Amino acid sequence: MDENSAFDDPDEPSTSTGITRKRVSDGPEIVLGEKGEFPNFGHYMDAKVQKLMHQVHSNVTKKSDLFNGISIFVNGYTLPPAAELKKIVVENGGEYHHYYKLGRTTYMIAMNLAKSKLDSLRKEEIVVHPKWIMNSLQQGLLLPIHPYLLTKQLELTQNVLRTHANPETSASRFYERSRLHLISTLAQEMKEYIAELRSKMDTHEFVSRSKLCHLSGSKGDHSAFICHLDMDCFFVSIGLRMRPDLVGKPLVITHSRSASDHGKAEIASCSYEARKFNIKNGMWISDAYNLCPDLVCLPYQFEEYRASSKRLYSIVSKYTLDIKAVSCDEMYVDLSGLCEELQIGDVMGVVNEIRKEIFDELNCNASAGIGPNMLIARLATKKAKPNGQFMVTSSEVSNFIRPVAIKDLPGVGYSSLHKIKEAFGNMMTCEELQSVFCSTLQALFGTKLGAKVEIIV
Repeated sequence: MDENSAFDDPDEPSTSTGITRKRVSDGPEIVLGEKGEFPNFGHYMDAKVQKLMHQVHSNVTKKSDLFNGISIFVNGYTLPPAAELKKIVVENGGEYHHYYKLGRTTYMIAMNLAKSKLDSLRKEEIVVHPKWIMNSLQQGLLLPIHPYLLTKQLELTQNVLRTHANPETSASRFYERSRLHLISTLAQEMKEYIAELRSKMDTHEFVSRSKLCHLSGSKGDHSAFICHLDMDCFFVSIGLRMRPDLVGKPLVITHSRSASDHGKAEIASCSYEARKFNIKNGMWISDAYNLCPDLVCLPYQFEEYRASSKRLYSIVSKYTLDIKAVSCDEMYVDLSGLCEELQIGDVMGVVNEIRKEIFDELNCNASAGIGPNMLIARLATKKAKPNGQFMVTSSEVSNFIRPVAIKDLPGVGYSSLHKIKEAFGNMMTCEELQSVFCSTLQALFGTKLGAKVEIIV
């Protein structure tokens, strides 16, 4: 990219020196050399930051001054993603910084920090969970940041670890075994595991296909063969294997032992009994105890999660290798080749056998949605949970999708919902969205998300 393309104003050559001066928007004047080059890298970065600031904050329709005087920098993966956080803050009077600037950036926004990032934090740097932004927006007022300070939560966690481990290794052990790190690591491990099995396709044996012999020659709809397989409360189910006495009780997986024991720890997984009290994954344990004083906390079992995830993928691979790994407890399985080869029309029968084998080996329940594509299959899984299976055939897609809330579509977040509201008004369901032309949706959402939405309409 040409360095000079970052500037909006025409060149302003000095009459005495031949030095070129340029200005980005309302930022300070930048002095370039005779050939238009930057004097040093620092000047180049200043110009780049000015350009990005101009791009982010120009042509913005301001909605409020909620975040007036606040500037944020998003560090790493967040929910909602950085693009949505940027839109929310800027539209409501704040600033979004692509680069952290000490003394200028008010808050760093993050859900998790790697040890190297934590070690490099200055005392003045304040790291806040993105829930602070979302909750402030929802309530229409700027909430205190104290309950949302990420650094405080990490410090509390480390203090707990230090009481049980060598101080020199406790922090690294926490980050090596953190939930987010584990989930991302296991997802990659499972993708590599499936890729390895495929590389040995010539010698791979589908030993569990013998369990499907009674389904050969069965009749059914041959168009709905994509299966979305999702374990029910995976971490909880594994915890219950060691504590069967807790089956049927409201319980959660978290590193916190009680509401008073660092009650701002997040819940990683919760049982369906806990969900009846409106407890959700990602909720802070202190808030969950307020909803359910009898809540039971179980600790993480990281090695069990890894071993059980590997066994889960191994079970499915005994039927087919047409697997798309999503996470440690979730995958898409294309059953088309298997059913065609074995002349099976009853795909629900196949899925039932797979789910039965998963339960027999892992003592964990799996739910499954079946549809003509991944999107419909994933939505069908919501109908199947808990511990069930649900199929949507090609001819049923239109009727099935109509009552689905637009906000429940995978990939549709705050930003997309805002675009829909601005373009078409207060649409709520996919049935309303079906009245819009596909080309209009593609132009509004872009190619990737537009293609998903086009499947619906």
